[in-house]
This record gives sequence, C-alpha cells and structure tokens, in this order.
Amino acid sequence: MSRKKPLAEHVAAGTFRKGRHSGPTMPVEAPPMPPDMPPTAQAFWNTVVEECRFAGVLARVDGKALRLAADSWSIYLEAQDSIHTDGINVKEPTAHGGVRVKANPAVSTRAKAWKEVQTILAKFGLTPADRTGLKAGANVGDEDKRKDIKGILKLHG
Repeated sequence: MSRKKPLAEHVAAGTFRKGRHSGPTMPVEAPPMPPDMPPTAQAFWNTVVEECRFAGVLARVDGKALRLAADSWSIYLEAQDSIHTDGINVKEPTAHGGVRVKANPAVSTRAKAWKEVQTILAKFGLTPADRTGLKAGANVGDEDKRKDIKGILKLHG
C-alpha cells in the first residue's frame, strides 16, 4: 500500500481533485529549529527545511518529525566516524586475558539511524522513489534557492 501524498504533491502532479482531496490544509511554513541540536543536525535541518519548503510539503507541525530525522542523521554520522576510526570489527579483551574480535556496535547503530532518516525523508517526498512523477514543487520559480538533495548526504559538520 502506498503512502498518502501531501496535497501539494497532488497539485504539482496534476492529480488534485477538489472533491477527493479537499480538507484542512496548512500553510507552507518552516518550524523553528530546536536550539539544542548538534551542528551536524542543524545543517541537516536547514537543508531539509529548504527542500521541503521548495516542494511545498512543510508545515510548522512537522518540527518533531524533522527533529527525529536530524538527530538520526547526527547519530548516523557519529557511528560512521566510529567505524572509520575503529573499523568494522573491534577487539575486546576476554576474562581469561585473551582477545576476541566482534562487530563494532557502531555498525548496527549506523544502520538503524540510516533507516530512520530514510523513512522520515520518504514521508516528505525527499527520496528518489517518492519523487517519481512529481513534476514541480509549490514554489517553482525559486530556482536560485533550490538546493540539490544530494547535499543532505554530504553534510558532515
């Protein structure tokens, strides 16, 4: 079963039907950024807010979902740094003075955080599969402010 499209996506795709898609709408408005997020989460927030604003799929009430995505992105990057520093496998001392090799716990943490990021980005139509058929956003003509979604994946600090 596919997800429900936001009203702006129906309008942009030419599939909007008043009798079928009418109902409460919210103005496109960026929620305020929580002040306590780490810099990597703030950079992610700013990029995603701009993308969602451009696509016309952002409302003030989306702040909690954006916060979860931004925090998950920050966790993803922290886990990635641990993997780069310590490797995929880590050595752990045993009770008998030996050493055993086990998977770096950051690998699992990174995978979980990435899944959360993907899930939330999909809800906003920011993954390739979710953009299929989307012709234009609500703020077409604002091309000079348009950022490439690939920028989200390059954010690191």
